Amino acid sequence: MPHKLHQAAYSFACEDMRAHHIAASPIANFYASNLHVPNADRFSETRFYNEWVVPQGVAYAAGAIVLQEGPWQTELYVQRSPAQPPFTGEEMEQLSSLVPHLRRAIQMRQRFTEMQLGQNFLIARDSATNRQLSWEIAQAIRSSRGDGSELNGIVLLPRTDRLPLMLMLMIAPMQLARSRAAQGAALMFAFDPEATPSVTMDLVRRLFALSQVEAELSVALCAGKTPDDVAEKRGTSINTVKSQLKSIFIKTGTKRQSELVSLLLSSPAYFLAQIALPESIRLIGL
Repeated sequence: MPHKLHQAAYSFACEDMRAHHIAASPIANFYASNLHVPNADRFSETRFYNEWVVPQGVAYAAGAIVLQEGPWQTELYVQRSPAQPPFTGEEMEQLSSLVPHLRRAIQMRQRFTEMQLGQNFLIARDSATNRQLSWEIAQAIRSSRGDGSELNGIVLLPRTDRLPLMLMLMIAPMQLARSRAAQGAALMFAFDPEATPSVTMDLVRRLFALSQVEAELSVALCAGKTPDDVAEKRGTSINTVKSQLKSIFIKTGTKRQSELVSLLLSSPAYFLAQIALPESIRLIGL
């Protein structure tokens, strides 16, 4: 950047009241220029607004500090043109609800980068378990590249006064951007045997395009109920329940009840079961 342009950008940045407000406020929350900046009604009279914001076609802006980790700080900003409406408080709440997910995505990306650089980011306290964990991760990576490495895929992490945490490593095809061919990917899932398996009925319905009744039946099966239990509770015939189960098999691509339960408990419907998602968030591309 030319020196004069750099000086101009720095000068205007010093007058950015929205950025100053975000820096002085609790992180992980979105703040809008038209809602949270002190004296927001006078913002349009400032030099920063007229000489820097307006020439760029921006009327309103919202932003948040998503993550502060060591020397790094990740910020996210959303802008609107004069033809668009101002931000609302409800929109700020919806954006703020996404921050924990964005933070985890950024942290995962950073950890994967560290792994690619040869740095360890998964370390068990027990030396023997740590060696097994490092070995299984290395084997999974090699196996994903198609070198024929044998994959055991199960590591138990001991915990004081609790059942061991189970780590499962597996290989799955993954379609990368701008690539027609599916490539192997090494995936690791962590399971807590003391946690009660559960799925969110609304997510099950939306993920697999099920009806409300089919989603209810699927969740009941995941909870250990049998088709007979469901029929008795509903006061309907077992044939009706079996007919609905056949429809579920077709929609989910499964053939048996055990396959269906396994699919649901490994889907986002299980992993997001404890996360309250706002109604405004929709599952896209499913």
